Amino acid sequence: MSRHDFQEEIDNWQFIGDKLGHEVRVIGIFDDYGYRLAYWGWTHVSSWTTSGDAFLRELAGLEVDLDSRFKERTEGYDYFIVSNLEEFERQEKLEQYFEEHFLKYDQVGDIRIYDLRAIVE
Repeated sequence: MSRHDFQEEIDNWQFIGDKLGHEVRVIGIFDDYGYRLAYWGWTHVSSWTTSGDAFLRELAGLEVDLDSRFKERTEGYDYFIVSNLEEFERQEKLEQYFEEHFLKYDQVGDIRIYDLRAIVE
């Protein structure tokens, strides 16, 4: 670890926290459940369900309505952040939902930021 410089990553999370504001509520698909944004960005963070969790629900015979699940799960949140692009791509329906309903707010490096308050009808 002494050979790697993580300062750029720290700077990115601090920048995102400062850019969005520290009073906002964020939900998203993260590599680390959002801990880096919470720690370095001083932001309230919650994690979205993984594709593995969704698969287990399907195996249990539970039908998941993405539209109602999304509205229920994101209520009260301001932004949806994706730092784990592989997991986001595994959730094809969710990725498609974002393409149809939201404008991408910003991107910092590989981190995508969607404004949940700006819904495209």
